[in-house]
Amino acid sequence: MDTETSVEIVGDRPVDANPMGGEKLRGRVDILVLMGRLWVLAIEFKRAEFSVKVGIPQVLGYILAAAPDRQARFSLVTNGSSFVFLKLAKVLTFPDDADTPLYSWQYDKSPELILNRADDLATVLQVMKKLGAIVSQSA
Repeated sequence: MDTETSVEIVGDRPVDANPMGGEKLRGRVDILVLMGRLWVLAIEFKRAEFSVKVGIPQVLGYILAAAPDRQARFSLVTNGSSFVFLKLAKVLTFPDDADTPLYSWQYDKSPELILNRADDLATVLQVMKKLGAIVSQSA
């Protein structure tokens, strides 16, 4: 298990009741790497003001920088109330203008799962269990 350095995120939210302008929102983004293949990005903020979309580019950047082989990498991005799963894998492609096949990155993303919506929490737990099994098989 490894961790990456925390990153601070800051955003502005307009506040209608404040004639002097918006309110500064501050949070942190932490990344936990499990067995080199499962990356968990947590957006830490007292309220779930930041969308999970804020963390997707960052976790993809970390995965690309640390993924020299062709094994698929998985990620969970969460702000505590929303969850998005990502998969990044190298796939063999056959470009028309190339003499040899090339590897390119394929990116897949789950729909956003919301903690208090119908069966989304059960889905999150099922996906986490499946990812745990995939990652532990390859270790």
